Amino acid sequence: MADGEWRRAFESEFGERTHVLPHYDLLCVTARIHKYTEKDFERVERALRETLPKYLRPGQLSPHDIWHLAIYSKRKDSTTPWQRAIAIYQAIFDAAQSERTGKAAKDRPNK
Repeated sequence: MADGEWRRAFESEFGERTHVLPHYDLLCVTARIHKYTEKDFERVERALRETLPKYLRPGQLSPHDIWHLAIYSKRKDSTTPWQRAIAIYQAIFDAAQSERTGKAAKDRPNK
């Protein structure tokens, strides 16, 4: 189970409680197992510097405002940034599970 202390941060706001909280454990576990690259951090930095200011005023850059934007804003293909992100997190988790399952099978002695 993921860290319950941070979980409470998502309980107070309806959108976060409805959309993010059900995936909280997946987000925490994936954040721990993913090997972040410099390119990952460059993307985050660019989003904070260039993308978010296109949609949010300087006074709207709280975590709740950013989550609201991710959850409710629609992209050209009618998906939200949150839907895209959670699919990526799920793929990372599934790949790690598959790798671990494959590694465990290799380590088992044959009968």
